[in-house]
Amino acid sequence: MEWHKGSVQTVAFSPDGELLATSGDDARIVVWDVESGEIAQQPLAGHQNIVFGLAFSADGRTLASASRDNTLRLWDTSTPLNAGVGSGVTLRVLQGHTAGLLDVVERDGAWYSAANDGTVRRWSASPLPEPVEGRGLHSSGNSTTNPLPPPCRRTGRWWQ
Repeated sequence: MEWHKGSVQTVAFSPDGELLATSGDDARIVVWDVESGEIAQQPLAGHQNIVFGLAFSADGRTLASASRDNTLRLWDTSTPLNAGVGSGVTLRVLQGHTAGLLDVVERDGAWYSAANDGTVRRWSASPLPEPVEGRGLHSSGNSTTNPLPPPCRRTGRWWQ
């Protein structure tokens, strides 16, 4: 893998196992075709700092990236490199954390991002991400947030 400059920080497989996304110190994301070992899309550029977390949506059509630049980005991964249009397009840039993001996961139609600001934010996976209300979550900006209680910050648990 010679597409990254510096360290590769994280990897994520698409649900069908056909794609592998990598990210690293160069703030770029590369989506690979697992079978051929070739890139499946043009490298995804837009973050301004290291990308620490990657996750595909359950249908594999969207890739989320969590960066030290305090943003969560959603990317279109539904179109292969040779098709051109739509491939690697930034669908949304989600802001609300006040420190760098460390990781992202998708679960039951929502994205969850964790950051160095001591919060986990839950984002709607609808076409226009909106706040998602839930037990213990409080609206903040364009996401919901649940500041980790002090005893939980050490263990990384944010639920009660």
